[in-house]
Amino acid sequence: MRGLILLIFMASVLSGLGQKQLTLQQAVAEQNTTFGPERIKDLQWVEGSDVYSYTKFLAGQDWLMMVNAETGEETEVVALSHLNSYISQTPYTNLRGFPQINWVNPYTFYFFHLRGYWEYNIQKRELSRVAQHADNGTNTDFHKASKHIAYTIGNNLFVSTPQNDALQVTSFGEDTVSGQAIHRYEFGISKGTFWSPDGSHLAFYQKDETEVLDYSRKAYEIAPAPDVEFKYPMAGGASEKARVGIYSLEKGEVIYLENKYEEEDHYWTNLCWFPNGKEVAVAELNRDQNQMDLNVYNIESGKYVRTIIQEGSMAYIEPENPPFFIQGRKDEMLWFSESDGYMHLYHFQTSGELIDQLTFGAFEILEILNYESESGDLILSGTNRSVDRVIYKINIDEKKIENLTPWNGTNIAKVATTGNFYINRYSNITTPAIYKLFDKNGKEIRTLLESKNPLEGYQVGTTEIFQIDGENDFKYWCRMIKPSDFDESKKYPVLIYVYGGPHAQLVRDTWNGNSSLWMQYMAEQGYLIFTLDNRGSAHNGLAFEQMIFGGLGLFEHQDQMIGVDYLKSLSYVDSTKMAVHGWSFGGHMTVQMLLRNPNTFKVGVAGGPVIDWSLYEVMYTERYMDTPEKNPRGYEGTRLQNMANFLNDDLLLIHGTSDDIVVMQHSMLFLNACINQGKQVDFFPYPGHAHNVRGQDRVHLMKKVLNYIEDKIHQ
Repeated sequence: MRGLILLIFMASVLSGLGQKQLTLQQAVAEQNTTFGPERIKDLQWVEGSDVYSYTKFLAGQDWLMMVNAETGEETEVVALSHLNSYISQTPYTNLRGFPQINWVNPYTFYFFHLRGYWEYNIQKRELSRVAQHADNGTNTDFHKASKHIAYTIGNNLFVSTPQNDALQVTSFGEDTVSGQAIHRYEFGISKGTFWSPDGSHLAFYQKDETEVLDYSRKAYEIAPAPDVEFKYPMAGGASEKARVGIYSLEKGEVIYLENKYEEEDHYWTNLCWFPNGKEVAVAELNRDQNQMDLNVYNIESGKYVRTIIQEGSMAYIEPENPPFFIQGRKDEMLWFSESDGYMHLYHFQTSGELIDQLTFGAFEILEILNYESESGDLILSGTNRSVDRVIYKINIDEKKIENLTPWNGTNIAKVATTGNFYINRYSNITTPAIYKLFDKNGKEIRTLLESKNPLEGYQVGTTEIFQIDGENDFKYWCRMIKPSDFDESKKYPVLIYVYGGPHAQLVRDTWNGNSSLWMQYMAEQGYLIFTLDNRGSAHNGLAFEQMIFGGLGLFEHQDQMIGVDYLKSLSYVDSTKMAVHGWSFGGHMTVQMLLRNPNTFKVGVAGGPVIDWSLYEVMYTERYMDTPEKNPRGYEGTRLQNMANFLNDDLLLIHGTSDDIVVMQHSMLFLNACINQGKQVDFFPYPGHAHNVRGQDRVHLMKKVLNYIEDKIHQ
């Protein structure tokens, strides 16, 4: 047996009287409700104070509560009925539940409700509507100081001010999109608008998709079924042409940042404002994604000013964080970079001069949680082991790093804006959730909540996470779920659940090992459920991640088969009864594992599978594969339709008919190849569903997947 079991979780060791059986319906539909760990609802720190707030159900309704961190004194602030007593005096519909709030200062919070923002003053106990936008506005972005709202209608951008709620910023046709996320949400991009510090200017993304491929799907819910067209930039083809606009509210005009590159389809990422509000920084990549420049532009003219940082790679560069400007240090900033092999923080002058590398080591820094300007202390989220999440503290001048959570597991912290306290939500395989309050030095103040085991009273088995030896001295993290009546002297069938793609990390030291609850259900049907995070997956260093470059799925497949060899070495594994299931990249891996290893598995179920990388989107595919023109062997060697003749095992393909991420053409190509090769394969479409089957149909999906596996395993 390879490796050493590191952690073993006994969710319930006994299967005696009184133990209830978890149903598949419960496991799928109630994982995050009935069977989710108890949490402190809407927990957040009040701006500029050592007080935190949360909501709870009290005396028949939701209440907003405030707690003094130092004393623990708790105060009832406002009830839902009180907010609704104000709203009922307006033309607007009452709130159904307590809204998600944001604090402006220690006395005022705001929330979004029905096309606008409302502000409540806890001293005056008054609610007022402070901003609104047009009825059909979406993608709202509220600037709390100026009360300005950016929003979109269709593909165009609008701004609402206290004087005018419908200032039109852009007026382009259907092929140009303004104020929305670009580059298909890659590079950490999640929105398309960015307010200047004082709210006087609005930076926004814009993309011209005129040359992008028009793709279509059938809308089967309408009779007769029409074609619904959308833009889909495929690898090697025409991509969107992006740019950044700056809208001045005073002038009512838009200027665009100049393009200093020859490529019109290069990438604009990680846009942010300088604290002075006079410049913006943008991380720009060439289309090959192997050269990155962090550039500065003047917002009045749009002219290029300077390049602060340049990074290059033989494989790819993937910036996902904007620079962090250091409060109280006018010309200094922090930058996330993997240039030494792990994601770390670098201290720069905004002129581009490197002051120092701030963090070092075989771990990663993931997020800046707080900076306290008086002391120079940073609170950071990062990894210890790759499966952990810990909280670090480091002084920006002394550069001495301290792990404030020196235990294994997952720690998610919320830090007071004063920097004096933080609340940590801790979990590991044995622990659903514990909320504790700490001071800034990591001293525990008090426990706020200790969640009970939501599976208590149910018959569930054991979950283990461990490492096995892999290629090139790498080690792979694995997860195994065993039934509650596991007997090492017996033989068990195995279901391998796989994803395997970049950015993913399936195995974590968190509640239930980060597994889905249907896996616990399936284990109780007499299966071992196994997962391995192969090369290419996240948080194991750049060498581990970039090994896959040029041949997506190939090294990943080799690693998954190392996992299969490990399983075969276990005396209690029935190697004649092995199944594999995955979705998206995991669907690709499922099909590939069956084709490259005929007769190893009895059955596979592949959902939304990528079959041919040349049919997948530009931004993702070209990062890891280059273009089909530059890397023809890589694309040819990973076209699964070319290997259909090797299919000897039962395979079910599942695809949403409205999938605009992995278009259904992938499954159609593979089905056609199987027909041409005389290979039998099963197929199940989900009408109207996009890339994932969600909602009430999710239960139907998992029954389809698991029943198919059960039927074929026991044939």
